[in-house]
Amino acid sequence: MRLAGELLAGALKDFAAILDQRFLHTGGTPTEVFAAYADDHGRSRAQP
Repeated sequence: MRLAGELLAGALKDFAAILDQRFLHTGGTPTEVFAAYADDHGRSRAQP
């Protein structure tokens, strides 16, 4: 399971980098990029 978690974490970091480079341009951490993505789509982190 540890390997799967590490692979997933790496994939999410890569995905955040692509989102940021192509669309969001925040220059932030993956957490900040995903928060910006959620905000851009009318969702806040507080919503499920």
